[in-house]
Amino acid sequence: MPDLKKQPAIYAITTFLEFCNKFENLFFYIDLHAHNSKKGTFIYGNCIEDYCYQVETQLFVKLLAMNDINFEYYSCVFSAE
Repeated sequence: MPDLKKQPAIYAITTFLEFCNKFENLFFYIDLHAHNSKKGTFIYGNCIEDYCYQVETQLFVKLLAMNDINFEYYSCVFSAE
């Protein structure tokens, strides 16, 4: 769990997501990133053992890239590291 004083934004998001999860209202959460050495916006995705779920995850990201000129699918990372 993040520390309230050291990481207040991350603490607030984590607390909010845990609250939403109690009511089963949370379908998914997207954490978008940008970096000065990479083009556009990208994500660090999950590496999921369930093949079908992994395909669904990456398909969603591909659809996002197809509908947003600033989102770079090939800059995304889907690995356990």
